[in-house]
Amino acid sequence: MFAFTGRGGGSIALDAGGKGNISESHTVWKGNETTSFGSPVRHNSKLYIVTRGVLSVVDESTGKKINQARLQGVQQTEGRFGSLDYPSPVVVGDRLFSLNGGGQMFVFDLAGELEQVAVNRVTADKEMFGGTPAISDGKMVLRSAKHLYCVVDKGETVLPSETVVAKANDTPAAAPRGGGRPGGSGGRFDPMSIFSGLDANKDKKVTEEELAGNRMADRLKTLDKDGDKVISEQEFRTGFASLFSGGGNGGGYRGRGKDTRPDRPQRPELAE
Repeated sequence: MFAFTGRGGGSIALDAGGKGNISESHTVWKGNETTSFGSPVRHNSKLYIVTRGVLSVVDESTGKKINQARLQGVQQTEGRFGSLDYPSPVVVGDRLFSLNGGGQMFVFDLAGELEQVAVNRVTADKEMFGGTPAISDGKMVLRSAKHLYCVVDKGETVLPSETVVAKANDTPAAAPRGGGRPGGSGGRFDPMSIFSGLDANKDKKVTEEELAGNRMADRLKTLDKDGDKVISEQEFRTGFASLFSGGGNGGGYRGRGKDTRPDRPQRPELAE
């Protein structure tokens, strides 16, 4: 049995069976690798874990990481940064399929060197995918928050140009650890990287449809100063700072602005 924690607690392999406290007698190894939401998948004596946009390969006999590869072409989705690795990866033959929460399917070849061979979108609509794909009778079944999808091989020929993997540098920067601001590097904040992530079709405009499901949608819509229901690059660049300034309407990183809550009753002083 293999268990990987989701909050930095490491991993463990145990021999099944036994009675009583088997903590020492049945522990095969303890490792440092963790996951976020999805479970690992086993293939040819290796464990494959996808977390935070990285596929890691762990030796099942020792718990040591032996390889890793960054998912190429990860897109920002649903107002979050980086990959949403809620579903677990699955393996069919020598292919690993990893679906993320935004509906992107990453395909890896496991036959030789670890290699990403494709990244595909299940749908052009903005939908959240939280379930692990199911494989049965040559069909892959995928569930989003809105629909159930079935993918079948119809024997169609796909041109190599149609399976192009996005370059690694197309991957948006993940939110920095330690509570830092997203969209920056080396401590410098770049709001236009957020705009780029919101602009799904890369037409240099953010529409209400592209904001659908974003937890900051209401605040971001206030940047539309001309009322055309579209946020231009210039509107975003000039207005974004006001959302997170100390006295802005949006509250933000540095403060909540003026406190308009009524005064609360105060605790009476204790007698000497």
